[in-house]
Amino acid sequence: SCVCLDDTGNVVIVGGLLQEDEYLECLERSNNVKSPYQDCFLLIFNIESYLFSREWNEKFKESLISEGEVGQTNWTQMNRLERHSICQSRSNHKIYISGGVISDLPYGMQKYMYILDYQKFTVEKVEFCKKIEHEIIEVGNKIWSFGGINETMKYSFMNIQTYDLQDHTVDE
Repeated sequence: SCVCLDDTGNVVIVGGLLQEDEYLECLERSNNVKSPYQDCFLLIFNIESYLFSREWNEKFKESLISEGEVGQTNWTQMNRLERHSICQSRSNHKIYISGGVISDLPYGMQKYMYILDYQKFTVEKVEFCKKIEHEIIEVGNKIWSFGGINETMKYSFMNIQTYDLQDHTVDE
């Protein structure tokens, strides 16, 4: 998933699997090569220079690892996240990453939303909705989740959840 940041003009790419990297991961398991994207959940693409950067990835990693075991667990999960949704806040320097699955966990559908503050490089993890292949947007100081597939593997296009950014409540 990706989002273009209004204030920087850069594209933030979060999670998923790179086809090229899948091949490199197979080689890594046999100790033949190290992937340049190993331990990387977030890339910045500069649309003016056509260059990828892992700078933010390293800053978020440092922030999470400093939190100890909980931070390390969150970092590991974020590195294996796919089929999630992402949006940018219109009112602050935050990116919201919702749902998805942890690729190597059985029944790894996530009920969490990660809130990334890209000014302070901090990560907050809150309970939200357990969905994959859905879309989220920020409107009216809430994160809205539309569509997707719910935990019973049924399409939930009529099911809408909100996360209130002020009082931290979830509504359906």
